[in-house]
Amino acid sequence: MNTTTGQLRGMVQRLHGVKRWMYRTGHPGALARAANRISAAQFSAGILSPARAVTLEVPGRRTGRLVSLPVVVADYQGGRYLVSMLGNDANWVRNVRAAGGLAALRRGIREQVQLEEVEPGDRAPILRRYLAAAPGARPHLPVDRHAPLEEFERIADQFPVFRIIPAAPGAERGDGQATHPGGRGALELSAHMTVRPGSWTDLSTTRPTTPMTIYGQASRQLLDLAEVHHMTGHITWWSRPRWWCLSAGLRVILVVDLMR
Repeated sequence: MNTTTGQLRGMVQRLHGVKRWMYRTGHPGALARAANRISAAQFSAGILSPARAVTLEVPGRRTGRLVSLPVVVADYQGGRYLVSMLGNDANWVRNVRAAGGLAALRRGIREQVQLEEVEPGDRAPILRRYLAAAPGARPHLPVDRHAPLEEFERIADQFPVFRIIPAAPGAERGDGQATHPGGRGALELSAHMTVRPGSWTDLSTTRPTTPMTIYGQASRQLLDLAEVHHMTGHITWWSRPRWWCLSAGLRVILVVDLMR
């Protein structure tokens, strides 16, 4: 039993090391950005992910265009919170602050919200709850999730926490356009990628030469499936297996490419 436990811990430590390497500059690298786009598509559609996994949409502070990224909502004492696992310099934190806290969360439907920053003195229990709810964030916070609150208090000023508050009816996005939950049209998942209906990629007609080429092409198919769900409200019987295969396959490609 001890041997098995040690092997599992070693595996977890190696995975944490890979995750830290993907964010080694303090910001997501190329592989992390690619993985985030896939997760954003899954979370937006509300499938193949836990209920607390959502996509955050916030206008870019420079371009004004919506930037989307996957996040985990931490629940604590009846409230909902977002935590920056990369600290104060995370791009989305700067965008939220520049937008006055106005943002949106998407999981099946689009919810306009106001993000209210929590004072450092009140963050410790929320940070601990966040680590319990978000395993992917554990490599980035220098505290064990079972540590006493005192240890979380020492790092609280380094990791912003935002309370999620429903926005007032008729609130507008940072780009000045009124929000329409469930609206039809292009699904913008990042400042660099907009997916439109009917843009399917036929992998059988291409000749990918590298794992990342395959990853990019398959990513577009998965993102198109997200648009199908966004526009129809459901995933049809013929597209559901493609979700599973593409999602699992893309993550395998990422791991294989990391090991090259």
